[in-house]
Parts: sequence; C-alpha cells; structure tokens
Amino acid sequence: MRSTTWKGRTGLQFEILARRSGLRHVFTTRTGPGTGDGNLSLSGGRDRAAALEERSVWSAFLGMDPGDWVVGGQVHGAGLHVAGRADRGRGACDPSGVIPETDGLLTAECGLPLYVAVADCAAVLLLAPGPALAVVHAGWRGLAAGILPKAVEALAGLSGRPPAEFLAGISPCIGPPGFEVGEEVAELAPESRRFRAGGRWHVDLPGWAADQLEASGLAPAAVETAGLDTMARPDLFFSHRRDGPETGRMGLIAVLA
Repeated sequence: MRSTTWKGRTGLQFEILARRSGLRHVFTTRTGPGTGDGNLSLSGGRDRAAALEERSVWSAFLGMDPGDWVVGGQVHGAGLHVAGRADRGRGACDPSGVIPETDGLLTAECGLPLYVAVADCAAVLLLAPGPALAVVHAGWRGLAAGILPKAVEALAGLSGRPPAEFLAGISPCIGPPGFEVGEEVAELAPESRRFRAGGRWHVDLPGWAADQLEASGLAPAAVETAGLDTMARPDLFFSHRRDGPETGRMGLIAVLA
C-alpha cells in the first residue's frame, strides 16, 4: 500500500487499485489532529462528533458528500447487500440507519460511497470491470462463513464479468504472531494458514483471505495484501486484540468515480 497525507492525517491506498481512474478509495489510520484520534465509528459510546468530523475530512479527500455514505451493520457474518440509489446515506450520520446484518456491500452505482469498519479484521476491496465494486469486512468468522467467495460470486453477477478480471486489496489486519486462537478457531482455518507456537494456535488471517480470493478465481497477481499488522503498530492502527473492544475503528471507504 502507499501512504497519503490529508489535513494532517495519514491514509493508505492499494497500489494495484490507486492506478484505476474509475475508483477512489482510502483506508484510514488513527493518525490526526482530531479529538477522536482518527476513529470513524459512530457506535459503541465513542465520540460521535469527532467521528463525524473524521468522516467529513476523508469524504473531502475522496471528493464526496459525507452524508452519502452507505454503512452495513456488521455482525461478523456473511451477509451481503447490493447498494443502489435508495440506500444513499444509510448509516452515514446515525448508526440506527445502517443496513442490518451486513458485512459486505456491493454497488455498480457511480458516486455511492461504501464503508466498512475494522480494528484487527481485514477490510477487502474488490473491483470489477464495468465497473462495480465491493467492500467486505472479513474476520475469521466471516472467512469461515465464506463471505469472500460469496462476495466474488455476487460481484460477478452484478458486473457481468468473470473473477479472473477482478482486482482486490486486503487491508492491514492482525498478523499471525499476535493472532493467537483456540483450537475451535484454528480448526476452521486452512491447514496451511494455521500453526502452533509457544503452545498456542496462530492463524494467518490475511493469508486465509488471499487464499479464498484466489480459489474464487482471482489471479494471484491481482490480489494485493497490505502486509501491515494492526496489533503490532499502535502508532497507526486501532486493535481490538491489543486495546480492547472499546477502541476506535479504522475504515475502508470506496466509491466509483
């Protein structure tokens, strides 16, 4: 990923996707001058005014209206929603308006910004020619439920293009060293993406996500993995595992230009 600076904040963009003229996107970090320390989440008792300010700042960077964001109510599942004009603004300013039980959003509508929040889970961006895009919240529960193969299939149906033509980016997320799990989680991961160290199971979450994308038909060279560990970088990222459930949230925001 490459970094970009905007209004005193640092954002990240996938190299493979930043070169596409029909797409604007950013993955935010916890850097910045605001009182919310870069948090974008409106829920969980966090500073809503500060989060709205962060959303406004990054919306300006992408050239869109912060009131247009489309937000899913993430439940660590495999629920998808194809967003259209009628969904514009759902969850943008009030968490009660999110699309319920939705961890993946897709659209072929230009100018409709899609958003997912993370703090150790991966945020995955998919782009199909046409164009059409998807943003997916992919933690271990979502991966175990097959959210990425489902998202790829849905995007192929929406765009009318095969997965072999897609591009994808996997955001910063918790890395294998810090992702200690119980046996009940490890047994859900592919054998090649789990290992034992210090008597505990560890899972390679970004590797698991990349495997699912490639198994769904994407070319390996078309999948960019950030390679940044959220738990190991408190200077850049919130981490649920490191800081607890009340920590802030980064966001992946993407819009078809």
